[in-house]
Amino acid sequence: MAITRFSQAPLDKANELFDKLLATSNNAVKTRERLFVDLKEELEPLATLQDEHLFPVLTRHGMHDRLWEAINDNVDAAALLGWAGAHA
Repeated sequence: MAITRFSQAPLDKANELFDKLLATSNNAVKTRERLFVDLKEELEPLATLQDEHLFPVLTRHGMHDRLWEAINDNVDAAALLGWAGAHA
């Protein structure tokens, strides 16, 4: 059960940051920049965990369709957020 709570906490924080971003006005440039930095700090460790643990498991079990789906999701998210050097 502790693992579930640990894995959910960063996602909850990331969703909270997305909500805050959506609530900001276009004029709140500094606030948006800070929220994007915070969001990047939340999502990067999750991408690292995927790279180190999820992707090898999917590969070992021949789940290549799921692997490519997860990689594409990461690349798409990085592109939408304007991050260079996306985890993939």
